[in-house]
Amino acid sequence: MLPLVICAGPRALPTTAVASHYYAADGILPIVVRPAACTDHDSDFAAGTRCIDDEALDGVEEVSAYLRAHRDRLASFNRAPGWFLQQFIKLSAVATLNTDYVFIVDGDTIFSHRLLRDVLTQPLILTTGERYENYDRLLIALGLTPPELSCVANGNVFPSDSLLRRLATPEGFVSILEDHIFPSNGMLDFSEYQITGSLLQSRLAMRRIKMFRRFDLLIHGLDDIPAGFVERALRRYDAVAIEANHLRSPARRIAARIFYGIGRSW
Repeated sequence: MLPLVICAGPRALPTTAVASHYYAADGILPIVVRPAACTDHDSDFAAGTRCIDDEALDGVEEVSAYLRAHRDRLASFNRAPGWFLQQFIKLSAVATLNTDYVFIVDGDTIFSHRLLRDVLTQPLILTTGERYENYDRLLIALGLTPPELSCVANGNVFPSDSLLRRLATPEGFVSILEDHIFPSNGMLDFSEYQITGSLLQSRLAMRRIKMFRRFDLLIHGLDDIPAGFVERALRRYDAVAIEANHLRSPARRIAARIFYGIGRSW
């Protein structure tokens, strides 16, 4: 089976803990990549979960320093240093494991047992019904062919590939920002998932998934995630995302309940 790696920032760790127990119940123990300052959360993970300090990955400290130094440039097109750093951490984790394929997952997303088993046993590219033109423009600038549908599925298969290995170095990653993203004022944007989807679309089968991205609007708080509710939801959806940055309001909560009640993605 493919290695399963969850890359989690501080705010996603409660969701990662629920995910680790859900996966472990199916005999799958993930590798969790998280900040060194968050080791106090390790006891919340399922027994046998392997944890890696993200600062220990090659190039992470250098890229983090670069992004902090260019915070104002990033803010000019509504990006924060942490958004790009998480993408570099995933690429560095893939390079560190050095296997043919790795399944990388966002820390705030939980995938269903049935989907995860399929992906880890026979690698697939996951797609959604969305489209992101700014991601696709960067692919074209890099000489790649955009996938027909978005591969930004909060988790996907990554190969051992020369382009990804180059992007997993500070020099390669920064060159994308300096040569493409900054000059475009955000018209071109980076997506590690869209890049890997482009690289693999001619090699692996593609599978469109049903995801509830705003699952956090259905629960009271991000620090107390009801594991039973998540498990029931994953019988209806391929994945649920419990994100910390969604706007929360009574109207949006009502809308989330309606979408969830009729089984629609939102």
